[in-house]
Amino acid sequence: MTEEQGDRAEATIDRPPSAIIEPREGAFGGGGLIWGIPLIVALVVAVIAWRAWSDRAFEVVVDFETAHGLAGGDPVRSFGIEVGSVSSLELVHDPSRPDRPIVRATLAIDPEDRDLLRTDTVFWIEHPRVDFGGVGGLDTITGPRYVGMSPGSGDRDRGPFIGLARPPVAASHADGLQVVLHASDRAGMREGGAVTYRGVQIGRILDVGLAPRASRVEATVLIDGRYAPIVRTNSRFFSTSGIGFELGFDGLRADVESLESMVAGGVGVATPNRLGDPAEPGARYPLQDRADPGWLEWDPEIDLDVDGVD
Repeated sequence: MTEEQGDRAEATIDRPPSAIIEPREGAFGGGGLIWGIPLIVALVVAVIAWRAWSDRAFEVVVDFETAHGLAGGDPVRSFGIEVGSVSSLELVHDPSRPDRPIVRATLAIDPEDRDLLRTDTVFWIEHPRVDFGGVGGLDTITGPRYVGMSPGSGDRDRGPFIGLARPPVAASHADGLQVVLHASDRAGMREGGAVTYRGVQIGRILDVGLAPRASRVEATVLIDGRYAPIVRTNSRFFSTSGIGFELGFDGLRADVESLESMVAGGVGVATPNRLGDPAEPGARYPLQDRADPGWLEWDPEIDLDVDGVD
């Protein structure tokens, strides 16, 4: 060993060992948390934005002829359940009728109820009504006006929609019995009028108009499905609209079926004790001006379809 080699060996012995530290790649690669934190923040922001978008109210536009006292913030209800509110109201001028603007309502529908919006969904403004179509909307005398909504069964639709002047006569015609009444004149019948049996409403008048050759007046009535067994081939229909007076020993007596029948133009039904066959859809009956006193004494026992009736 030369003197130079000995010096090198002695220097190596005196020098302490040194550790070699190599950089370790993190979960996000060589950048580590420098890139990881922004990615996490971006993901959180995206989730928050998506939730805000999905939870937002669903806005639809409905045009009405008049506001009937409706105001912003008033509720939108379907079958008595609140499903949204009125966001805004404005007058829109229609070039086709410059003398009468349209009331345009923007409704905010709750996100969980947006599936109620279909091509055949209908809207109307509920307000107190005492007219030829009946008595209704009495709950708005002390409470706010509201927009009624009856959901349809068609394809999903965002509108815009055309609002009805009054609630629909019947939400569905498929679950009832339709028959046709005919008379020499209107006899007080009006669309929306009640059809009653023993003073209990069992249906509605859907429409009233002239027969195809204008020889008489015809009315289509809808009997609620659960009351359809009441109507038989030998049933009698009679007008209940107006007031009948009778002078007797005890003075002048007035016979009024009901306030609604008097105002709306209602129809009564009587069925004999000896029951005929159940009426077929589209069956036709003459409408009598009034009930024969003997009809009111009939008391047949009829099994009703009361499924689902409390």
